[in-house]
Amino acid sequence: MQRDFSAMNAAELLDKVADIYKKSFWKQMAFAAIIYLIGMGALFAAFMILSFVSVVFAMISYAGGDFYDSILIITVLAMLPLIMIWTSFSSSGHILLSRQAFYGFKVKLFGMGIFKVFFRVFSALLAQAIVIIPFFIVAAVLFVAFMNVVPSFVASSVEIVKYGGFIIFAVVMLIIGIAYAAYSHMISLSVAVAAFERQYFFGTIKRSWELLKTDFWRTFGIRMIAIFVIFAFSMSIRGIISMFIVLWGLFADTMPMAVNISALLVIWIISFVGPMLASLITAPLDGILHALIYFNQRIKNEGLDIEIKIDELAARQ
Repeated sequence: MQRDFSAMNAAELLDKVADIYKKSFWKQMAFAAIIYLIGMGALFAAFMILSFVSVVFAMISYAGGDFYDSILIITVLAMLPLIMIWTSFSSSGHILLSRQAFYGFKVKLFGMGIFKVFFRVFSALLAQAIVIIPFFIVAAVLFVAFMNVVPSFVASSVEIVKYGGFIIFAVVMLIIGIAYAAYSHMISLSVAVAAFERQYFFGTIKRSWELLKTDFWRTFGIRMIAIFVIFAFSMSIRGIISMFIVLWGLFADTMPMAVNISALLVIWIISFVGPMLASLITAPLDGILHALIYFNQRIKNEGLDIEIKIDELAARQ
């Protein structure tokens, strides 16, 4: 693999994302499939445990306990740690595989050191969740406040008040959405920081902001464009699958009964596997994107490229 550690502009960075994706595709897919299967197994195990707990709490409810509140609390307490653990392993693996491809190493699925960085990545995700809570509280308060005002706009007989209220509501929601996107961008490199540096918890948040603040809006734009492209790519895969199902339905009447029965089975499998396949194909892109933004910011602001070359020269002597 060609080793190029020069700073990249927006177009070059997005092109590099595609390049890293192609170079590490099969290893990324294998890792995503392993993580997906582990997640499905953990979800099934959690479902079985919660089913047993539900029976226990159903018995308790007959004795005067609050069944639904108890089940909700148990479900949240059981699922959140599992989701955090699963996301930490997934993020760690994809971002480490991306580093191998970026440095020009042979991409290897095993021995990439995922367990060494797992706790750091877990702590970074936990810190992200904590710092994002105040934003959601403010957004929820504003949303509830506007929802209380909207009925008076709708009931108004004055057209400009009625439609003006909807426009104001839409603008406020748009501002909240943009503010959330910008706020989340500030902490977007915390997982990369956790994986590549010895940083934990809120140290990853602080370091993420240090890396992004000099090019905040430029990197924000790059990230938004990349997220849109990833979303469109995922939807196109799902669209192709849906188109196949629709086309088969159009020609189903012209097919023999035996063929239709077999086709229904195939379509059912495709409708189940299709979304999963789309998720697997697009899963590595988030890790690749944030790894490259991290490396690019360090190259531009901290001379990472020089540091790499010095390390190479030292290793040869």
